[in-house]
This record gives sequence, C-alpha cells and structure tokens, in this order.
Amino acid sequence: MQSWHELQRRIERARLNGRLQDKYETRLQEAKRERQRCKAELGRMEKWWREEEQDVERLRSWSMANFFFTLIGQKERKLEREEEEALRAKERYELAQDACRRAEADEAEWHRQLIGVSGADEELQRAIEEKERLLRACDRIVAGELDALISGRAWLQTEKRELAEAIQAGRDALRALELAEEQFRSARNWGRYDMLGGGTIATYLKHNRYDDAKAELHNANHRLSRFGRELEDVQKLRQTAQAVDIGAGLTFADYVFDGFLTDWMVQGRINRSLERVEEAIRHVQATLRRLEQEAVSVERRQADSEREYATLIENWFPANQS
Repeated sequence: MQSWHELQRRIERARLNGRLQDKYETRLQEAKRERQRCKAELGRMEKWWREEEQDVERLRSWSMANFFFTLIGQKERKLEREEEEALRAKERYELAQDACRRAEADEAEWHRQLIGVSGADEELQRAIEEKERLLRACDRIVAGELDALISGRAWLQTEKRELAEAIQAGRDALRALELAEEQFRSARNWGRYDMLGGGTIATYLKHNRYDDAKAELHNANHRLSRFGRELEDVQKLRQTAQAVDIGAGLTFADYVFDGFLTDWMVQGRINRSLERVEEAIRHVQATLRRLEQEAVSVERRQADSEREYATLIENWFPANQS
C-alpha cells in the first residue's frame, strides 16, 4: 500500500487532470464545430470559384454571347471583369482552405491533449479507494463516519428507486386516464349531436365511444391501483405524515354500467364520468409533480453525500502527519 503522501499526490494530480480533461473536451468540441463551419465555407467558396472560372472560359470560347460582346466592342472589358471576379473567388477559396487546415490542426491538437489526461476520473477513484483502505486501517473514528455516510447513501438509493417506480406507475395511470378522457369527450360530442336529431349513426357512434370509454376506465382503474400501491411503498419508506397521497377518490368501479338508459340519462352519465376523469387527471398530475420534485431532491442529496464522502477521505491525514 502506498504512503499517505504518495496517495495525496495521486489524488491532487488526478484532480488537476480532471479539470484539464473538462477543459480539453470543451475545446475539442469547439474545434470540431469550427472545422465543420470551415468545411461548409470551403464548399461555398469552391462553388463560387468554379462558377467564375466557367464564366471566364465561356467568354474566351466561341458562343453567341461572346460574338455579341465582340460586335459591340465590350468583350475585352467583360472578360477583364470576369477574370478579376474569378481571381477574387480563388483567393477566398484559398483562404477557406487555410482556415480548414488550421481548424483540423486545432482539433487534432486538442484531441492529443485530451488523450494525455484521459482516465483522470478512474485514477481519482482508484486513489481515493486506496486512501480509504489506509484510513480504515489507521482511524476507526473517521471510518465510522464513512460507514454512516455509506448507510445513508444506500437508503437514498432505495428511496430513489421507489420514487422512480411510483413516477412510472403514475405516468402509466395518467396516460390511461387521458385515453379515457378522449373517449368520453368523443361520446359527449356524439351524444349532443344525437339529441339534436343526429340519427341512427350518431346514436351508434355515441354508444360505441361510450363503451370504449368504459373499457379505458377499467384499464385506468388498474393503473391507478398500481399507482396507489407504489405510493404506499414510498410512504412506508418515508414513514412520515407528509408523504404524497392520491386519496380514495380515484376508484372508478362505480362507472361500470348495466342496463338500457335513455339518451338523457346516458348523456348525464357521460358528463359526470368525464368530470370525474378530468378531476382524476388533475389529481394525478399534481401528485406526479410532487413525486418528481422529491426525486430531484433525493438526487441532490445523493450528490451531496458522495461529495462529502470523497472530501472526508481526501482531507484525512494520519495523526502522526499533523
């Protein structure tokens, strides 16, 4: 095992290389974008130059336009202007070539520099792990602090997983509710048309959308049940009164209908069902927002804990080094 001084030098060198790695990666991306810009500019300049060269060649060769300019005594003047334009285009093309070469050289140089400091994160992790072993062999008190941080990180990881599962279940429930909402809206619209004398087709489509909506509600009820179970897991994990709750108002078993109803009764059921679904959507959306905020908070606490853990190891030194 390396000495404390050797490990400190490795950590400091890895930290420096990590900062350089970030810098070189940024510069490399900038150089790539510049090379791409230069390449596009080079293509435009080459096209311009080729077009101007062709204009000069057309004036030098026989053509009706050439013959016309010769007759009116303007050929030499026209040719001179075109040659000047072609020369200017060629100069711009050559400048663009130089810019491309410089951009390619810059990209290659930043890539070379990046290779020289690559693996800084891995080297830092290895050095910290070796220093942690030295720390645990020499200092039980600080080792206990590390164990407490490890325990806390494990708990945060569990909380993160439970929140992720609850969020996914909530999103599934929300999608199912939105499908039910869509079907109920369609059924409501066809119902209104039917009551205004829409005829047999309107009646059929209304009942068809109504049946589709009830089927979607069964799926939504299943998804909401799973969402509720996932929320209970989060609540158990938190063991706190402020845990999120979707309440009992999201059960849709009472919307399974039997028997024939008049058009007005059906329309009333459709409207009430749509209102309940819209309310449920708002409730689930609000719950999801709270869960997502909690997930962000957990991730932030995880990052803080990891930094605290690494800092504790990096700043530790044996008692005989003080």
